[in-house]
Amino acid sequence: MSNSMLPQRNTEPIKEKELRSILKSANDPYLSRGFRVVSECGYTVQLVKPKQFNVFVALLGVLICVAGWPNTLAAQNEEKVTVSVDEFGNVTRQWM
Repeated sequence: MSNSMLPQRNTEPIKEKELRSILKSANDPYLSRGFRVVSECGYTVQLVKPKQFNVFVALLGVLICVAGWPNTLAAQNEEKVTVSVDEFGNVTRQWM
């Protein structure tokens, strides 16, 4: 891949007010999908989407449990993401 196809990164420092605005904009799509903020430090926010119980999967798990399978299928795993903005306004996301 050539350098012309890579996203451009800012190289000039940005003011604090604008960095906060960039971080908020980066978090909004996650918040609208049910994520909640569990930690905020500087220009880094950790978001978690809580587990959701699924009745159909729970019933299926009970039926399968009779055959010796674990009944842990009823709850989805939590989704976790860390969103950070550096001093230049570049946003990074790290899924955990």
